[in-house]
Amino acid sequence: MKKLLCLLGTITMISSAGVSLVACKRTIINDGDEFDYEAAKNKLIQEVSEIISLNLNQDFKNYQLLENQVAENQFESISISKFLNILEEQGKNELQLPFNSQNFKDISKDLKGIVDLTKINSDINEKIVKNINFKPILVNGSPFKNDYEVNSIKLLKKSDGVVEMVFDFGFNLQINNSEGITLNETIINKQFINLFKDADVAKTINELSESVKEQLESEKYVNSMVFTSDSGDFSKGIDKINSDFSIKSTIKEAVIEAQSNVENSQGFIIDTQESNLVTEKLYTVFGESKTENWINREWNTLEDDSWTEGLFSAITSLGMEKINILAQRMVEEANANKNLEFMRAIHPFKVQNEVASLLLEDENSSWAVNHYNLDYYMKNKNLFPYLSAKIADSKFKIDKIEDKKTIAIWGTTLENIFLTYTDPDTKEEIKVTTPDYFTFNRQRTSMIDTNELNRQFNIGFLEVCRNFFGFENFNINENPEMVYNISLPEDVTKNLEVGISYNSAPIMKAALEETIKRTSISNPIISELINGFVIIPTTLQDSYIKINSSGYIYSFNADGIKQENTMAIFRWQGEGDLEPLENPNYQYRIFPKRYPGQPEEFGEEATKWRISSWIR
Repeated sequence: MKKLLCLLGTITMISSAGVSLVACKRTIINDGDEFDYEAAKNKLIQEVSEIISLNLNQDFKNYQLLENQVAENQFESISISKFLNILEEQGKNELQLPFNSQNFKDISKDLKGIVDLTKINSDINEKIVKNINFKPILVNGSPFKNDYEVNSIKLLKKSDGVVEMVFDFGFNLQINNSEGITLNETIINKQFINLFKDADVAKTINELSESVKEQLESEKYVNSMVFTSDSGDFSKGIDKINSDFSIKSTIKEAVIEAQSNVENSQGFIIDTQESNLVTEKLYTVFGESKTENWINREWNTLEDDSWTEGLFSAITSLGMEKINILAQRMVEEANANKNLEFMRAIHPFKVQNEVASLLLEDENSSWAVNHYNLDYYMKNKNLFPYLSAKIADSKFKIDKIEDKKTIAIWGTTLENIFLTYTDPDTKEEIKVTTPDYFTFNRQRTSMIDTNELNRQFNIGFLEVCRNFFGFENFNINENPEMVYNISLPEDVTKNLEVGISYNSAPIMKAALEETIKRTSISNPIISELINGFVIIPTTLQDSYIKINSSGYIYSFNADGIKQENTMAIFRWQGEGDLEPLENPNYQYRIFPKRYPGQPEEFGEEATKWRISSWIR
């Protein structure tokens, strides 16, 4: 039903509402030839968690709304009479069973008997062990060694004829970190069982639940969930889905129709007021073409404007004329798909042949982001294995005409749907939890078409580059070396000291956040479009900076060796706080790398990076 990740290994987590400036000491991490252990660990846990969730949902689907007689016939310790006896002994209607009690152990035995470990192990072997990307962090094969337990059991008396049991399993994993130390991680999966003494009530509730599932999965409703947003931010998308009135209305309409299809259900109410739509990254796909054919060109002066087709003159210009011209040129060149040098350096991507053949006949859809990509991705078992499996079992489809403005698909779990009815004997109102449901949501752009969405992103990218690098009032006579002058919030700048080593990532992120805030005053859509940000290597792990007395920035690696910044990368897809969303398909807008300009040793010489308004 639901899954929750608990990390039981020795793990340090850093979180802050603002920017934390910490003077850094030298640390040495053997990251296995730049293999990203943390990213691999997070991805593995995400996928194993989903594998366990899918399997347990399947294992327990016939037990969630269960007639008591069936339970008594199958289990030793699961029945209404036994649950009521436990509750009555404690004089409670609601009870968390002590972990070491005999009742806990007896019920756990019954629950573990439902779990199909063979299927779980088979899926983990197929999707995790055979995935070469996970090999460096696996401990002797599978991360799961059949080590799992029931962690908690809670009994809730609804009436003398209805008892709910809520419980969760803990699945223990073993994963190697970058130093070869085995970490223990635990995935928590929550499930429930409702027991009904009245066989007719159990039958009706099961029929209602199944009818809701059938309606939500029907061609009519599975293709009707739509919300409008231009953002590629995963966190914003989740909030938008849950607050969208049209989605909630569509769900309510489907539920009403579902109930009308079940006989003798007039006394039951399907309550959607507390409903919640939960989206996993594994089931989210954006319509961007993948970044490919990238070239790394360096620049140094305005003379390099020629090979970038006016990039530097655009971002150093006053007003918006040159930025608008270049943004439109980028749209046209993207759609021409000629792989010109300047596009491969600034906006590199490749379109699949089968998608390209469709785009050639569609002048209103952008080659950079389009619904044809969505149709290709969501069926691709290699790129999106979990999503493609859901799609294959559904009636969801992309329409070549109606979906021209669709830019993302969000596979979502609908939870917290309740059934209420009046007990015929006690006249008490009983509220029953129903199983979760799965559906799809379309995200459509508010703009006239995806060409305009691409153009607006290009404008935002160019504006943000201008302001981030401090070129908004550029004068070649005042800044002949074209030094980047980045602006930081005052509360960040005042805490920086000369010659101290700082983790560079939060400082650069604070600079971009400040830039987006300023730029959004005149162009509000920027805050929707710029969602991912990387400066290589500054924003990556184990990259540090020092600032001299004139405000010039020196960059170093963890060993204190010079490590100059290269290009700045801006992305539409993000997962909150300007962190890039690690989906299999995404695009870059790249501000190219500078020629080397930092001395070997920290000192008072100038570099190509400086903090503006620096006074010490």
